[in-house]
Amino acid sequence: MSLDRHGFLMAVITFVAVSLAVIGFYLVGIRDPEPAPFAHLPGDAEAGRVALARMGCAACHAIDGVRAAGGRVGPALNDLHAQRFIAGRLPNTPENAVRFIVDPQGVSPGSAMPNLHVVDVEARNMVAYLYSLGRP
Repeated sequence: MSLDRHGFLMAVITFVAVSLAVIGFYLVGIRDPEPAPFAHLPGDAEAGRVALARMGCAACHAIDGVRAAGGRVGPALNDLHAQRFIAGRLPNTPENAVRFIVDPQGVSPGSAMPNLHVVDVEARNMVAYLYSLGRP
């Protein structure tokens, strides 16, 4: 099979177009994800700070603004807004953070996070406080 000049030119153009498309998809796939949607936080941040202290979250987590917070069992929560995942498996959104606080074993079986029987409204307040930390 031989290509005439027009056929060869079309083959080169097709190759270049496909190559650029593949490179473009690759570059889109490796870019950092869009920032988590934290424009509207789900609760009362001050009530969340109080709930975090009352529930004893500081025993396991470092949390700015929560008295005696310095635990090292769980991750520091001072930059939760900047994390990519909740519990290492859910995309970082306020809804997923609430879901994990309310039912940590249901979201991540075997997690060191115990079920503290936090109700939804308290979890929303906690998340509002945690996502406000370390933000400009």
